[in-house]
Amino acid sequence: MQAFQQGHRIFETARKRGDSVVDLIMKQFKYYLLLIASFFSGVVMNSCIEEEEEEADQPEEYVDPHEYVDLGLPSGLKWATENVGALKPEEIGGYFSWGDVEEKDSYYWGMSDEIDKGWSVLMLLGIIDSLGNLCYSHDAASVNWGGLWRTPTETEFKELVDYCDWRWTSVNGINGYMVSSKAKDNHNSIFLPAGGRRVSSGSPIEYNEQGTYWCANMSDRHLSLYSTTFYFDKDSKRLGKVSLHYVGQLIRPVIE
Repeated sequence: MQAFQQGHRIFETARKRGDSVVDLIMKQFKYYLLLIASFFSGVVMNSCIEEEEEEADQPEEYVDPHEYVDLGLPSGLKWATENVGALKPEEIGGYFSWGDVEEKDSYYWGMSDEIDKGWSVLMLLGIIDSLGNLCYSHDAASVNWGGLWRTPTETEFKELVDYCDWRWTSVNGINGYMVSSKAKDNHNSIFLPAGGRRVSSGSPIEYNEQGTYWCANMSDRHLSLYSTTFYFDKDSKRLGKVSLHYVGQLIRPVIE
């Protein structure tokens, strides 16, 4: 509206000066022509600015730095190539109490007050779900790696045992199991180092001799201060083992 009023003022000023009718029409025509050109120029400019702002607002495509291996398991589950806190397959990585997402300097009863509770309390606190599995915010694999990574359950460790070949070996001086797919035409494998476990503030117990890996699930409702551990040494692999929550053990993440 203001633009048209401005055009009318230009017309009246020219008329009072005694300009001819043709001059009056041409002056007004040029004004509106410039006005229209300015309008569309502004639209194009604003459009370009908006597109640039939208592009700037777009988050960069997330690149997961962690790798997984498809072992051809019936569930389709993929296993990570290293432990939480490790940079290489043979590195031990971090020791975590069950339900804690950070390493600690020492591992004693009572140092993880939240997780030294019974089943029903842990559910109310949002630490476990109705199945007794760790929730995202208390799963060290999920919190430290992000995305869809999580700690495997006992059932998923059993699948790994049943559908893979296990060979005790050493990689760069670290003992452990090379776990290879049994599936036809699948030559993939992962290495699980024997990092032992941590209790108190000392060095790891049974380091390079045994592997103790947390499962995501608690043992059962009657042993609510314990959670399931997958244990192995040179001569055996054991499912159904349990450990008190405060013990520092290893975590090998999985992803769907």
